[in-house]
Amino acid sequence: MAEAIPFGLVRKIIESLGSTTFQEIGSIWDVKDELENLKNTFSTIQAVLQDAEQKQDTNNQVRDWLMKLRDVAYDADDVLSDFSTEDLRRSVMDGGKMTKKVRTFFSSSNQLAFRRKMAHKIKAIREKLDAIANDKTKLQLVECPSFQAGVVTRKRAQTHSFICEEEVIGRENEKKTIIDMLLNTDEEENVSFISIVGFGGLGKTTLAQYVFNDEKVKTCFDLKMWVCVSDVFDVKVIAENIIRCTTDMKVENLDTMEQVQKQLRERLQQKKYLLVLDDVWNEDKEHWCDLKKLLMGGSKGSKVVITTRNKLVAKITSKISPIFLEGLSEDQSWSLLKQMAFETGQETIDPKLQAIGMDILKKCYGVPLAIKTIGRMLLFKETEEEWLYIKNKELTSLTSLQTLKLYGELKELPKNIQNLVSLKHLEIDSWKSLTHMPYGIGQLTSLQTLPLFVVSKDRKASSSKHCGGLAELNKLNNLRGELCIKNLAWVTDATLEAKAANLKEKRHLRSLELSWDSKDNNDENLLEGLQPYHTLKKLKVEGYRGQLLHFPPLRPPSPPLSKLKSLTLDDIQDVESLPEELLKNLASLQDLEISNFPNLTSLPEGIDNLTSLQRLGISGCPNLTSLPEGIGNLTSLQRLRIFECPNLTSLPEGIGNLTSLQSLDISDCPNLTSLPEGIGNLTSLQDLEIYKCHNLTSIPEGIGNLTSLQGLQIKECPNLNSLPEGIGKLTTLQTLEIWNCPHLKERCQEGIGEDWHKIAHIPDFEYWD
Repeated sequence: MAEAIPFGLVRKIIESLGSTTFQEIGSIWDVKDELENLKNTFSTIQAVLQDAEQKQDTNNQVRDWLMKLRDVAYDADDVLSDFSTEDLRRSVMDGGKMTKKVRTFFSSSNQLAFRRKMAHKIKAIREKLDAIANDKTKLQLVECPSFQAGVVTRKRAQTHSFICEEEVIGRENEKKTIIDMLLNTDEEENVSFISIVGFGGLGKTTLAQYVFNDEKVKTCFDLKMWVCVSDVFDVKVIAENIIRCTTDMKVENLDTMEQVQKQLRERLQQKKYLLVLDDVWNEDKEHWCDLKKLLMGGSKGSKVVITTRNKLVAKITSKISPIFLEGLSEDQSWSLLKQMAFETGQETIDPKLQAIGMDILKKCYGVPLAIKTIGRMLLFKETEEEWLYIKNKELTSLTSLQTLKLYGELKELPKNIQNLVSLKHLEIDSWKSLTHMPYGIGQLTSLQTLPLFVVSKDRKASSSKHCGGLAELNKLNNLRGELCIKNLAWVTDATLEAKAANLKEKRHLRSLELSWDSKDNNDENLLEGLQPYHTLKKLKVEGYRGQLLHFPPLRPPSPPLSKLKSLTLDDIQDVESLPEELLKNLASLQDLEISNFPNLTSLPEGIDNLTSLQRLGISGCPNLTSLPEGIGNLTSLQRLRIFECPNLTSLPEGIGNLTSLQSLDISDCPNLTSLPEGIGNLTSLQDLEIYKCHNLTSIPEGIGNLTSLQGLQIKECPNLNSLPEGIGKLTTLQTLEIWNCPHLKERCQEGIGEDWHKIAHIPDFEYWD
């Protein structure tokens, strides 16, 4: 079976790494060189992907190479997501009223800890990626010209400025708004920038042409220029094309960037100009700034109009609020369809054809390109039967369509989606609103991307041909990446449908989420039947009400999930203890999250089998009274979070054996009276947060041995009487935050408090009520 070529993912990584955002992130976290090296290596690999696609069916080594690339690409994408999330958190904190000192260590991991963790991940990815890059030579994979230098071109036809105005339907309001902006000279800078934003086919280029050819606009500017930019944002090429638009003469001496910039600035100098940059995709702010510098020599009132599908492009290029295009109105849509489907001058239209046409337009959502395409198909079709054929057959027979992106609050997917026989990627953004999957979606056997599958809550509809049940997943064995199955509580025949879903044959799935949403389900046959393929990397089980013993990987002869890296168990109501078998064969597990187990009283001692575990989170377990001593054997553990466990009275002494632990968060554990003395052995610990431990009266003196500690946060511990003397030994401690600890407030007063001498050496100390 052919392996999916990760073109899109590799390209996404390259574009992200080259963006201004990640250049700034690289500088902030001091990993700029590492990220640049990753980008360069991915680019060299991207150049041979097309050749790999052609060879994989006949060469098992190439197929294995692609699988390795896919896995490391997913790992890299995860790292970029972590950076983006942390950057967002920092941005949110910067917007608050907290001081800079507090913001720096407000999260559970401070900057240095985060940087070290991410640098380690990047190094691991880089090592794998270098090996993959070396293997491409051994496999004799050849670079394809269109993929060199990491560039993938969309091969869109070059646009131009001419348009027949009588062909334009609608957009009068948008045209007037843009013209008003063009004629406005009350701007701070000589040259201002206006963006037109909308998805493909909405008519951004048409609107720009419409404005460009308006008589008022023609007389307002000394120079009018049109440049189609498209995929490759090459400043030199764009500047050359602008120069050529300023003259009818052949332009020479454009060999170097110096010659180009000199000519461009001379031609724009002291001229009021209008420049349209059509179809811009560049998200790199630095590249944009390089071009903008060359355009700023025009006289006051000069304008640059940019058309783009990307909101980020608009944000980067213009301070002025962009023009967001929407679909045409119903009347405008009908006018455009009439223009395309009927001969010029035809006055009377058959009412039956008009009614069919209006039904067709409902499926076009006001998108001019879609309406024009259908209109051309209807031209010279004069009978009701021909129009009905277009409506019922042709409209859903987009046999070459491979990617479909659906956004907005959709309740259902297109009913005839099974006709999109070549569809590979169905991207759905309607996680909350979607009510069911359409009947027949299981016929799309080429489908590789399906992030969401929703079981209908309407059991009557589920038994009809209106909704598709879990059996629709049966033949979708090319699915890869992530899959979330929601509303499992509403499955009618658990044994039959779970088996029909055939998850064990989904060999390329990386992540699986199984979600129940009802308190009244405990059908263990359903969970037992949803057996994933044993190479799954990430699993989340949410809202299940039965016993986890019935999960297939725990029951022989089912193969264990030996490749699983992340396991999340959330909102599991009826489990008092996790089965020992659950953790026996998860040697690769790096992340374990146990949350919202209202009846859980204990964790298995076998937790020490998780020798690769790096992150452990335990939260929302009100009946958990203790943790197993086996936790102390998790020598790879780097982060431990214990939240909302109100009956937890102590922590095991074995915690002191976690020599790799870098971050420890203990929050909302009001009955925790003390911390183990062994905490002083955590010599790798960089961040310690203690929050809402109301009965905690003291911190062990051994804290003075935490030679790597940089951030300490103590919040809402009203019975904590004093700070240990050992805190004065923490020469690496950079930040101490204390919130709402009344005894410590007085003791830590600068210069006069009884504990001041213990903390006077700490550069950043803050007390908050």
